Amino acid sequence: MRTVLAGVAALGFLAAGVVPAVAGPEVAQLSIGIRGASGLSEVKLNCDPTDGSTHPDPKAACQALADADGDISAIAPSDIVCTMDINPVSVTIRGPWEDTFIDYRGEFPNRCVASAQTGGVIPDKA
Repeated sequence: MRTVLAGVAALGFLAAGVVPAVAGPEVAQLSIGIRGASGLSEVKLNCDPTDGSTHPDPKAACQALADADGDISAIAPSDIVCTMDINPVSVTIRGPWEDTFIDYRGEFPNRCVASAQTGGVIPDKA
């Protein structure tokens, strides 16, 4: 009897032109790869919840991403001072963010600058 009532209720929604929303996961699970002269390091950034992150400050990184609607290029740079050592790093950030998929690539003169330019999303140290 419950199955029949659920089916009738669903038909009522469809007849009224209302389709119930299906909630999907809104968890960000980003992989941050940093390649430099010392090799490749990888950091995991999970947002909401931050459980399982290997990022040193996941809450701040997730907030920077949220403030920029997941657009790495739109993140306001941090107010930190970096030396201008030339130790280039290539960075990739990939993974789901809300209803999109982030696939970011960037080149920076050193890891400190990478961190500053991305508001700490790319950690200065792993």
